[in-house]
Amino acid sequence: MTQKYTNDSNISLPMAVWLAQDEYKHDPRPNHISVTALLRSTRQLILSKRLKPGEGLEDVSLLLAARLGTAVHSAIERAWLTNHQDSMLDLGYPKHVVDNVEINPLKPDPKKVQVYTEIRKERQIGNWIVSGEADMICDFHVHDVKSTSVGMYTKGTKDLDYSKQMSMYRWIMPDLITEDMGYIEFIFKDWSLIKSFHTPNYPKVPVLQHKVPLMPIKKTEKFINEKLIQIETFMDADEPDIPLCDDKELWRDPPVYQYFSKATNARATKNFDSETAATSHMLQKGTGVVKTKPGKAMACLYCRAATICSQRTTLASQGLLASSAS
Repeated sequence: MTQKYTNDSNISLPMAVWLAQDEYKHDPRPNHISVTALLRSTRQLILSKRLKPGEGLEDVSLLLAARLGTAVHSAIERAWLTNHQDSMLDLGYPKHVVDNVEINPLKPDPKKVQVYTEIRKERQIGNWIVSGEADMICDFHVHDVKSTSVGMYTKGTKDLDYSKQMSMYRWIMPDLITEDMGYIEFIFKDWSLIKSFHTPNYPKVPVLQHKVPLMPIKKTEKFINEKLIQIETFMDADEPDIPLCDDKELWRDPPVYQYFSKATNARATKNFDSETAATSHMLQKGTGVVKTKPGKAMACLYCRAATICSQRTTLASQGLLASSAS
C-alpha cells in the first residue's frame, strides 16, 4: 500500500494514528468532482492529479484542523441522530414542538419540520458529476459548520466562498434546500471570554450563527460551468501555462505599509493599510520612510501539489512564502 503521510515532526504514535485517519469518501470516477474541490484553485486541482504515488506527501502535523473539524461534525451528527429529543426537552422546548421534528425522513411529512444531517447527493452537468455533502439542512435552509479562528469571522474574507459552497449544495439538492439564506455555524477554537467583553466586533459567544445570502441558482450553475470549462481547458496543459493562484487562493494577506521614523530602525513606528495613509503620516512628521511589507502565501503549506508547482518555487525565492510558524 502506498504511503500517504509523513511524520517528520515526530508526533507520538497515539496521536499520529488519529491524524492519519482519513474519513473522507473518495470517489474514483474520473468525471466526478466535489463541491469543495470546485472551490479550490484550478492550478491546485490539476497539479494534484499529476502527482505520482509517493509524491506530495502531507505531514500529519498539518492535519490537525481537518481532523478536529471531522470530529466536531461527527459529534453534531450523532447528537441529532441519537439524542435530539432529550436535548430539545432539556433546552425547554415543549414536547409537541420536539415531536414535530423528523430526522432524515425518506418520505417527509409536510406538516413536520425536516432535519437532514450529513446528506450527500450528486447532480450531472455536461460530462461531469458534481457531488456535495451538506452538514445540515433544517426546514429547507442549508447550514454549514465551520470550526475556525475568530479572525476568520471578523475579517469576513471567506463569506463569498461560504456562499458559493452552500449555493452549490442548493443547486444539487433543490428539493431539500429551497430558501435563499444559508447559515454558517461558527465554532471558534480560539475564543476568549475576556476579549468578548473589551474587543470591538468580537463575537460574544464561542458558537455563533452567521447568515450568508445564497447565489441565484442560474448564477450558481454558471459558476460551476465556467469552473469546469477552465479545468477541461488546462487539464493537459504544460505546468507553466496553468493559471496561477491569485492572492485569495494563496490565502495571502494584503500588504502592510510601515512607517519608520528612521530608515535604520529595525521596527516600524506605525503600520497602515494603505500606502497613501502611510505617506501622509510621514509627510506630517516631516521625516522618516515608508516601507511595504508584502503579504505572504499561506496556502502553499497545505497544498499537496506544492512540490511540482513553479509558482510556489518563485514565491519561496522571493521570500513571499509563509513559514509554518507564521
